[in-house]
Amino acid sequence: MPNFPVELGDPQGIVEAVNYALSGPSGLGQNISGLAFSQPAGMIGAARLPHTRRPQASSEATGAQGASVITCFAPENIRIGQYVEGIGIAAGTQVAGTYNPATPSTVPLTIANTGPVTAIVNFYEYNGPDNLNITPIALASAVQLDSNTVLFTFAAPQPSPPFRPNQIAAAAGVSVAAYNLFYSAPGVVECTTTTVTVRSFLPLGTLPTGTGGTIRSQATVAGPAVGVSTVQNRFYSTDMQREVSFNSVTDRLIVSATLENTVSWTSPGTLDLLVRTVLVRLTSFATTDFGSQAGLLFEQQSIVAEQNTIRTLSAGTGSFVINTNFGTVVDTPPSAGLYLYRVALQFRNITANGSAQVTSAVLGPRSISTQVVKL
Repeated sequence: MPNFPVELGDPQGIVEAVNYALSGPSGLGQNISGLAFSQPAGMIGAARLPHTRRPQASSEATGAQGASVITCFAPENIRIGQYVEGIGIAAGTQVAGTYNPATPSTVPLTIANTGPVTAIVNFYEYNGPDNLNITPIALASAVQLDSNTVLFTFAAPQPSPPFRPNQIAAAAGVSVAAYNLFYSAPGVVECTTTTVTVRSFLPLGTLPTGTGGTIRSQATVAGPAVGVSTVQNRFYSTDMQREVSFNSVTDRLIVSATLENTVSWTSPGTLDLLVRTVLVRLTSFATTDFGSQAGLLFEQQSIVAEQNTIRTLSAGTGSFVINTNFGTVVDTPPSAGLYLYRVALQFRNITANGSAQVTSAVLGPRSISTQVVKL
């Protein structure tokens, strides 16, 4: 730390004072950043942005029970075919094809209201949250489209496209073993009822056409075998994340975060499920990867704070709500540079050989705030 006052005959003190001034402002009122959302968003189960699927539009709305129309007071970005969710709105309701952008506040619906509509209504690209447990789907073939991209064709058409963009997918049992990968960054880029196209983080080389095998997606870590200790370090990010720049190793970060999370599950029997909600620090590094943003990627460096929740599940399906509050956490990174702080989740069977699966995670009100303080 520089001395005050700086003497004319103290060149080292002058250098330290100048460096301290150039390293950024000090005190408690600068370098504040934050993010907050109240609209529900479903976890995608993705390794890259976007990590959640938030509404494409939101508006205060009114509508009568039994009517097939609502009046919206902030109708920006409403489009035909969007799925509508809110109090009094029937499940599976969409914006009807008769919607006229010239009168945007009047929104016709495909299903009549189940009750009075008097609050916020959200408009989504897809119906319901992403499925975080897509059971194995049999494959007919695997064809390489370019060095990183593969087209998998299902052995039989599916009732609806099973995967959504940005989901992680895992192939197994394909006749050409090099196709049997964990496709994550970005993962799924397109899906229909007959095919799914995925991209790998690393080049695949040149591969012949493969046959057979399966493809699936799951976000829940399987239970350890009896007597086997496993360490799983993969977390799925929420949309609560902020980049933070440190100019000196003497900088300190004050960070706080909150998260409401509704977890839906399916279980074959009585099993214990662990949900880890963590605040993690990631460090940046330069990359030429095709999917990176601004030429940077981040890798996990440290868990700054953690809250563990254990639920005993019975055979069948259900859901529960977790409220997490990381009050005020002070963190010091190991060196100056650009870091990413995010709230992330892990779903994990802790019963031996447990196979419960989280099917969706819908985030409610949530926030994160950061402040760098120079000491």
